[in-house]
Amino acid sequence: MSDRFSIEMPERVELGFELAGVGSRFCAAAIDSTLIIIPSAFISLLIANSLRLGGVGSWIAAFLILVNFAAVWGYYILFELAWNGQTPGKRALGLRVVRSDGYPVSFPEILIRNLIRPVDFLPFFYGVGFLSMMLDGKWRRLGDLAAGTVVIKERRWKGAELVARPVIQREELRYADLIRPEEVTEGELSAIREYIRRRASLEPDARRRVARRIAAPILRKMGVPGSMSIDYDRFLEEILALKADLTPPDRRG
Repeated sequence: MSDRFSIEMPERVELGFELAGVGSRFCAAAIDSTLIIIPSAFISLLIANSLRLGGVGSWIAAFLILVNFAAVWGYYILFELAWNGQTPGKRALGLRVVRSDGYPVSFPEILIRNLIRPVDFLPFFYGVGFLSMMLDGKWRRLGDLAAGTVVIKERRWKGAELVARPVIQREELRYADLIRPEEVTEGELSAIREYIRRRASLEPDARRRVARRIAAPILRKMGVPGSMSIDYDRFLEEILALKADLTPPDRRG
């Protein structure tokens, strides 16, 4: 059973991901379950007290039951939607749900994987899910298999070069004279966007290799000498900036 999987992006660029195993997913589930159980227990106590009142108390209890149901069922769905495949537990462990093709999850995948969660939970605390993960080659529970998703580890490497940069300002462009945005194809642009979004999860050496592999054919197409020293990561960022209609600085000969 492998703890890594790869996907091929447009322009034959391959990105690798580290799969989250049973241990990290169990810890993330324990955190999320705790965050669900504590308020749910408090609401249940309020429901019991409301039922003792009778009359209006019964209506209050009915409302609290609906609130409790929505909170328990909506926790994973709302967080994974708002945090792009993460819950507080997954975020604490550096995990994220993505589609099996490496792209971000959308509402249908999130809904399906969480509707099947109660089945994975049987007979107690993800017994069925644990068995499914042990039998599957990508550590997927039944919800993941049905939704076409996997859970990956997002590595955070030290070093300023891995910190997400702010929007590039006009005076900060280094390669404006080299880049011809109109010559960048949609396939190349798609590969650049996906690389920028995923680069923080790549090891430094892998990140440099992927950035160079994407940038090299673009540089050749634009007539840039191979001997020229290029920060490939920065070059790709600036292509996106220029494609977003960021006005380049004045070009002086």
